[in-house]
Amino acid sequence: MAFILFDSKRCKEFREFCIQHPMVVECHRLAGQYSYLVKILADSVENLEDFIDESMAYGHPSTLINLSSPVEFKHIT
Repeated sequence: MAFILFDSKRCKEFREFCIQHPMVVECHRLAGQYSYLVKILADSVENLEDFIDESMAYGHPSTLINLSSPVEFKHIT
């Protein structure tokens, strides 16, 4: 699993790219330095690299690789 912070000037095109791409499991629009936070499930580093190469047409990615998830999701009660 990887998270990619994405700085994009082509937000509509990037959003469509994420909607269509099978490795994208989450895509969040952000305010601030980055435009998007994207969660990727890739079955290999090579596939992650391919995704990064494809996404570079839409702007500048900054990739973070997940090492572990002490808390994955917690419901608020």
